[in-house]
Amino acid sequence: MYLVRGNVIVDLGKLTEFEAWVKQYSEVVKAQPGFQLLAHANSLGAPAKHTVIVRWASREAAVAWWRSPTLQAFVKAHPFEGLSTISHAAEAYEFVLGVGEPSAQARYGVLVDWHIDALRPGNAAAFHSSRKRLFELRQQHGKGFAHNRLWRSLGNLHKYLVIQSYTNREDARAALEIPELQEIGRAYRWDDYTSTPPAIEEFEVMHAVL
Repeated sequence: MYLVRGNVIVDLGKLTEFEAWVKQYSEVVKAQPGFQLLAHANSLGAPAKHTVIVRWASREAAVAWWRSPTLQAFVKAHPFEGLSTISHAAEAYEFVLGVGEPSAQARYGVLVDWHIDALRPGNAAAFHSSRKRLFELRQQHGKGFAHNRLWRSLGNLHKYLVIQSYTNREDARAALEIPELQEIGRAYRWDDYTSTPPAIEEFEVMHAVL
């Protein structure tokens, strides 16, 4: 699987138009070969920041879409300019592991950016193993849990993105109080894998096409 993540800052007064643009785009892209998922989320901590994630069966499928006459025609008919500003170049990831499945009912998400240390022996394998165990426990014990995925950057083997989704924020916060999850949090500390704390951001899911 191939994941593309884009971040934009929506211009003041353009939120309704931007949301409509995303929905129109999703209706077109979902018919393309290899398309699997589109999710539009709004940062809870930075209200103007919006993230759009699109999952494809392969990089080849995504590139075919970017080159397609259908996309060219859509962009010409629905200009993106004047609605938002790209805050960060789109990033692409490959699937590593995960549990659960994305759900249209999941309205809360967490994105965690990791950059693990390259020179620690066996670090990548240990990090993968710890995420797998943590994801499984979240699925087993967390009310409202939908899915957890670990993705690795195609541009940097030591850079990762974790995606976590729940039905709502309250269920996700309640999971933090579950003893089994607190225990594994103490067992798998972030500094076991990296010298840089992971960046955690919470989002409301505004629109999803599965």
